[in-house]
Formats: sequence, structure tokens, C-alpha cells
Amino acid sequence: MATQSGRYSMTVLAASTIALTVSFVTWTLISPLASTFQQMYGLTNLQTSLVIAAPVLLGSLGRIPLGAMTDRYGGRLVFAVVLLLQAIPLLLAGFSRGYISLLIAAIPLGVAGAAFAVGIPLISRWFPPEQHGLALGIYGTGNIGAALAALLAPQIAAAWSWPWVFFTFVPVVLVMGAVFYATARDAPRAPGKAPGVGLALRQPLAWLLSYWYFVTFGGFVAFGGYLPKLYTDLYQLPRGQAGTLASLFVLTATAMRPLGGWLSDRIGGKRAINLSLLGIAAMAALLTLQLPLNPFRLVLLVAGVCFGIGNGAVFKLVPQFFPTMTGALTGLVGAMGGLGGFFPPLVMGALRDRLGTYTPAFALLAIAALVGWLLIDALEEKPAPWNRPREQEALLRLERAFASRAAMNAFIVTGALLVLVYVGTDALHHFDPALYGYAVATAVAIIGMTIRLTAWLMRPATRMLSRRAVGQLFRRVMKKPGVGNPVPAGVGRWFEGRRHPGGYLAAQDNLRTPMKLPAVRGADPGLKPEGDVHAVPGRPGPAVAGSTLINNILLNRFIFRRGWWRGLQHFLLMWGILGSFAITIPLTFGWLHFEAVGETHYTVVAFGISLFTMPVHGLLAGLIYHGLSTFAVFTLIGVVMMILRRLLDKDARVDQRVEYDLFPLYLVLAVTVTGLFLTVSHAWLGGWNYPTISIIHQITVVILLLYLPFGKLFHIPMRSLAVAADVYHEVGAHEGLAACARCQKAFATRQQLRDVIAVLRESGMSLMAPDGKTYLAEYCPECRRVLRGLVYSRRPLRAEEAGASLPLMHENPGGGPALHV
Repeated sequence: MATQSGRYSMTVLAASTIALTVSFVTWTLISPLASTFQQMYGLTNLQTSLVIAAPVLLGSLGRIPLGAMTDRYGGRLVFAVVLLLQAIPLLLAGFSRGYISLLIAAIPLGVAGAAFAVGIPLISRWFPPEQHGLALGIYGTGNIGAALAALLAPQIAAAWSWPWVFFTFVPVVLVMGAVFYATARDAPRAPGKAPGVGLALRQPLAWLLSYWYFVTFGGFVAFGGYLPKLYTDLYQLPRGQAGTLASLFVLTATAMRPLGGWLSDRIGGKRAINLSLLGIAAMAALLTLQLPLNPFRLVLLVAGVCFGIGNGAVFKLVPQFFPTMTGALTGLVGAMGGLGGFFPPLVMGALRDRLGTYTPAFALLAIAALVGWLLIDALEEKPAPWNRPREQEALLRLERAFASRAAMNAFIVTGALLVLVYVGTDALHHFDPALYGYAVATAVAIIGMTIRLTAWLMRPATRMLSRRAVGQLFRRVMKKPGVGNPVPAGVGRWFEGRRHPGGYLAAQDNLRTPMKLPAVRGADPGLKPEGDVHAVPGRPGPAVAGSTLINNILLNRFIFRRGWWRGLQHFLLMWGILGSFAITIPLTFGWLHFEAVGETHYTVVAFGISLFTMPVHGLLAGLIYHGLSTFAVFTLIGVVMMILRRLLDKDARVDQRVEYDLFPLYLVLAVTVTGLFLTVSHAWLGGWNYPTISIIHQITVVILLLYLPFGKLFHIPMRSLAVAADVYHEVGAHEGLAACARCQKAFATRQQLRDVIAVLRESGMSLMAPDGKTYLAEYCPECRRVLRGLVYSRRPLRAEEAGASLPLMHENPGGGPALHV
């Protein structure tokens, strides 16, 4: 890692990281002994939580003055003094003999946690901006001190007694303070002049960063401090084992902090925080389900990854946006993060005392993370010049470890699938060996679909579509009023049945000369605005995605427009296949099983979580037992209707192919018929030839699964990508329509034309118009046919027959190069 100035950068980083580790050890020493103090002094859960949270409170509020002092006096002196001062509360805690004296010692112990605000400005001044994320992430690994405290404190207390837990670290902090002052150096800067805390408090972005750190770091501190008690209360684990599991969570979150900074250096802090908050919300929601021990541990580890990434990403943004007041902002943001670790233990303790459960506390964490995720668009982060090339280089280095990107994605999906199978079956205890063939074929099908989908997304056009759709899904745009006239021909199918949101371009005909070629018959006169023309801000993406998902994907309305008979057969076949997969895949991989409760009830268990209990002979049980047969009937009706159409409809017989159109239908028919025969043999024929039919059915299913990623049936999972296309076109229409360069009729979105031209240029095709100045993409379909006719006639174009305007030639789409020839 290159330095910005001087040869002391790595020394300062190493010394600061070690000093922060020691400070975090002393800051969290009380937490591993909380159960001991609760039993010794007869404390309630709320009192115990207060003792745990007291150091966090001072450690949070103390970061504000320490950050400002670092800007003024330098991090070397301030950090050394903080380390020396930690000896006083350690001695007080060791000599305490009651709840009040312990609480009095716990409060000043928070000065150790406040030391975090000193290292951020100290280190950031030694490294260039493109390395801030990684450098500060490495410094943040000093959080590992909390894990060391959870491991060492119980062992020292067992070997001697609990006061020696505090006495042992008194000489450690004294020696560390002297060593830090001797080895660390302050970066050169203008001495004595630094913005105060008041100016930092007036920065709106500072409060936004503070809230994100309140969720990410606060959640990390709260879980790290409260997990030993949580494991003891919920799962009755011994204190030593509970401390080990808590330290594993802290280690995971701490190790991920440099990863969060590294990701921020390459993809931007905004994206990294976005991923972190979504993950935290999802994991907190899972914790509300009262999971068994093993799933609970796994969810906490994933949450630790998300907490660590978020912690590293937030402090990448502090010196990036506030280079002149890094210390003051670090103090404010760090204080809010520390307060995020102060309140949750109190809330958890109070809820446990009153309601006997921690579930509402987990739900509050999920809500807080979702609120932070909704605020992410408020951060207008401009990409640093090093971000994109480094992002591309990192991706290329990762891909070089595999034969291709498709192989890399297949490897990732396979690994995730194996983990889900292992966890979902409780270490393979609920995996049925009789379904081994189905499981292998299903895994191969998933891998094949991953490879094919990756190859599809690697094409220039589809890659552009997917990126734009993701970026536009929650984009805030100016929503324009609708129009009353019909949809113009050539605009695209996404406006079918909708009122156009952006009709403000007047129609013009530039071919009104005696020698002009006529336009296409039935051409639309153009778009005319209706009513109020003022645009209003909004986010149309979610509504468009939901509408497309319900109408076109779930209900197949776009096929029903071609006729009820055709729509019904597609609807039955799609839901029959999807419903069958929804039942068989969880059963095949052991994610879903049934446990007998006495002789009259079954409990449905998914991923080790008991969902509900039902009578063996009840209506619900009957629907579940025969759900696969019900979907098989749907599939059978739909596939028979399709085969009859393919065999009897003359229009369908003209362009169909046996291997592409009929073979998959016959294969689905074989799977459905053999599956229903199994039910018939078991229910009404006393098991007649059941083993033989079972083998035949398994063979047909395996063939179908192996064929699925590579044949016509792959369009069923691919159909969901239509959501991206509709979001792309609809949101693009709100952002602005493009007029035809010849007739000035609105026919597409401006973003679409830019992307079409960019993709064609990337593919080595310019497709310029005859005038040599405009692209063919800038002409509506009718005018393209007119231009083609003029070219075939070999007559030179007149001025009025060429492009009337150049709407795209002087723009810079998406921050890329200008689209000029």
C-alpha cells in the first residue's frame, strides 16, 4: 500500500490498530462477566443491561470532544493520554463490591471506547483518498478487542477471581500508551486551526452518516456485548460456550470491516452501505422467528458480515466528504454509532423483563435498517476517478481464477446451494437418500440455468438493460402528466393499455413537398399534452415492477390478449410446473419435512423452524399431501391443450420444430402422466407396479431437469426478466421522450436511444443515416422505411428529407463519451 506523505504511514496504522484493540478490550470487559454480577448482586435484567451499556454511553458521547481535540492537538498526544487514563476505571472496577460501585466504575471505562474517534483523522491524513477505505477498515479491526475480552475475561476469572480481570489490564494500557507516543507521528498539517464541533453539527450529511453508523456499528456493539447473555437466556448454554460464540460473531464482523472499506474504494460507499443495510434488515427479520440454535448462529454470522461491511463503508465517506473536519465528524458519527450500541441492550433487557421475549427488539432493528436503506438516495456520491477502473480490475482478477464469468457464478451458486442443503437439513439429518437422483438433477439444472443466464447477461444489449433497470427501479424522476390521444405506433409494447406519461412533443411533417414519398399508412399524428403539463417528482419504478409482475408474469394477461384458449393453456402449464417445483425442491433438498406429534397431528418444519401443526386427516393436510397431484392435473390439462394446438393449428404447424416445440411438451406429458400414475397406484390399485412406475417417473424427471436450462422451457424462469424491461422503458419515458430526427414524432425514450447507439458502437456497428450525421436509431420505424426506400431509389436526399434535428449528438449519456462520429 502506497503512502501519501512520509515513511510513517504503515507504522502509524499498525500502532493505531493495536492501540484500538487494547482499548476495545478494556471497554468491553464488563460484558462477559454480566451473568456473574447478576447472580452475585441479585440484579434484574434491566440493571444488568445498564451495567453493560454504561461504558458504551460515555464511549459514545466522549468521541465528540476527542474527535475535535484530535483536529486541534493531533492524534498522537490524544491517543496516548486516553490509553493512560484507562487505568483509573480499571482499578475502580477491580475494587468494586456492589452494584452502585460497579456502575460508578463502568461509566468512566467508556473513555476506552471513545478512543476510536482519535485514529480516524490520524490515519486518514497519512493515506491518499483512494486508499482511505482499506486503511480505515484495517484500523477498524481493532474491534477485535471485544472478542478478546469475551475469550479472556471468563478464563482469568476462573483461574483467579473476577477482580483480576480488571487488574491484569492496568499495566497493559500503561505500557501501550507509552509505546504509542514513542512510535506514532502526526501527519504534516496547518497547526492550531480546525473547525469546531458546532460546524460539524450543522452538516445535514453528517447526520445521515451518523444514522447509518447508528444502525451498523450500534448493532455490532449491542450484539457483541449482549450475545453471551442472549445465548445463556435463550439456549441455556454454559458461560464459556456463550462467550466463545459471541466472540465468533465479533471476529466475523471485525474481519469484514476491511472488506467494507475495500468495497467502498472500488464500488463507492453508497453501494456498500446499501448492501449492508439490506442484509441487516433481512437477518434481523429472520431473528424474529425464534430460530433453533444452529440457524440462529448462522443468521448471526451473516449479520456480522453485514455489520462489518457497513462499518467500513461509513467511515470511508467521512474523510471523502469532510477532509478538513475529519476529526469533528468522526466524533459525531462515532458517537451516534456508540449510542446505537447503548440503547438496544436496555431495550432488550426491558422487553425480556416485561414480555419474556427478545422478538420485538429484533423487529425494531429490521425497521431501523430499512429506514436507513430508504434514505440511501439522499447521498449524492460522485464516483471518484479511481473507482470504476479499480472495480473493473478487481472483477477481472476474480474472473481469472475461473474459466469464465459463467463458471465463476456457477461455482458461487453451487457453494451457496451446498450450504443451504447442509443448514436446511440440520447437518443432513433430514435428507432423504431415496431422493438422491432428484437432488443431483435439480442441482445440475440450477447450475445450468446460472450459466445460461450469465451468458445472456454478458451480451452488450442485455447487460445494458439489466444495469439500467436496477438503477432505475427506485430512481426519483419528474413524473409527467398523461395524454388523451392513442399510443403512437412504434413507441413500444410497454405503453400498451397505459396513458403515456410524457406526451409533450408536437407532431411535424417535414415531407410536405410535391416530390415527397408518403409516410406509412396509419402513422400516428404525435403526442398531445392533456390538462396540467407540470411534472411532479416521484418513483414510478416499484409500481411498474409490481404491475408487470402481477399482470404479465403471474396472470399472463399479455398472452390472454391473443385469445382465451391460448392464454389458458399457458397459464395452466406455467402454474402447474412452478407449483410442482415449489413443492418438490424443498422436499428434495430436505428443507421441508413433517414431524409426528402423537398419533393425530403433524408439525410442518422448514429450515429447522416449526411453522404450524395440523391434524393428520384435516383439510389442510389433505391439500398439502395432494398438492403435487393437483398441480400435475393443471400441467396435464395445459400440456394437452398445447399439443392439440401444435398438431391441429395450421399456423402453428408451419413454423414449429419437433425437437424444439414438441419434444419439451411430450417430456412434460411423460413426467405428469407417470407422476399421476404413482398416485393412482398408491390410492386405488393397492400399489400395483409402484416400484417400476417410480423408476420410470424418476427417469423422466431427471431428463426434464437436465433439459430445462438448455431448451424451450427455459423461457419460464426467463419470463420474470420482463419486469426489468418494463421498468427500463416506463421510467425512461418519465425522464424524457425522444423525437424522430425526421418527422419529430415521439417514438422512444431518450435513454433507450442513447443505449442503442452505445451498444451498436460497442459491437463495431455505427448504422449511420444517409446524411452521415445522425444514427438510424434516431428515426422512427416509419421514417426508417422511407429512408430505405430513398436509398434504394438512389436519389439524393433533400434537406427536408434528412434529419430535422440532432437531439442526441451533443449529449453526454450516463457520464460516458459523447456520441459523436
